[in-house]
Amino acid sequence: MTITPHLLTGTVVAKNLKNPWAIFFIGVASHFLLDAIPHLDVGTFTRPLNYQPIWVYPIVLGEAIILALVYYKVFHKEPKFKLMMFGGFSAILVDVLDNLNFWKKGVPFFTQLHSTHEWFHYNISPDHWYLGLLTTLILTGGLVWYLSKS
Repeated sequence: MTITPHLLTGTVVAKNLKNPWAIFFIGVASHFLLDAIPHLDVGTFTRPLNYQPIWVYPIVLGEAIILALVYYKVFHKEPKFKLMMFGGFSAILVDVLDNLNFWKKGVPFFTQLHSTHEWFHYNISPDHWYLGLLTTLILTGGLVWYLSKS
């Protein structure tokens, strides 16, 4: 899944909880649960994982920059803004750590994290990318709607 639904899910978690530890652990767990849903992400078009074409990086960076700007603009006046940012970051932390690629060097924690991440991850076929886009858009739309109502 792209970072947007993960970040928004962590934000929803933080908006509804007060305990930073609960926010952190639920945010991380939500990442695995969302990745189990058929979805579209960069990996849809770049499997196997040992190959990342150069066009992946500007797309991911662009999404991150746009998302950070929109996120700040929309939520910066929220009383729990810092906690919401923490929840959002907790929900994308798995991807951040996994994409450091230390698992390729056999570093134990990262190897186990990558293995767990891959076990949960639903790999949609590039031929069916539109189904993954649909689930990603529905989830993102639902999260945006929820955040706008709360």
